[in-house]
Amino acid sequence: MAKKEVVASAAAAEQAAAEKKPVTKEEIDAVMVGGPAVYANKALATVTPAGLRVSFVEAYDADSPAVLRAAVLLPYDVAISVRDLLTRQLKQIEAAQTVEIEFDKDGKPSLKDG
Repeated sequence: MAKKEVVASAAAAEQAAAEKKPVTKEEIDAVMVGGPAVYANKALATVTPAGLRVSFVEAYDADSPAVLRAAVLLPYDVAISVRDLLTRQLKQIEAAQTVEIEFDKDGKPSLKDG
């Protein structure tokens, strides 16, 4: 992408963020299933004057160089919204992964109620 296009994209993103337009169902549907989902196993965050740059990289092992897969520059209010969204989603994942098992008198396991 040429520098001129990047500047135009950044300006459009800032304008949309400033207008606080609600996200439409069509936009959500396009994001949920549109385009490829790139695998990354590391994330890096850099504080800049313009916002928080979040880079996603993939490294095959400790001896392999990290390969940049994607990066985004988020205005700080959007970065905070992303933090809150991830916190909510991860709490649900953690809750789903926490399972208590009871054993009856014969040693047969079952999921604990509650």
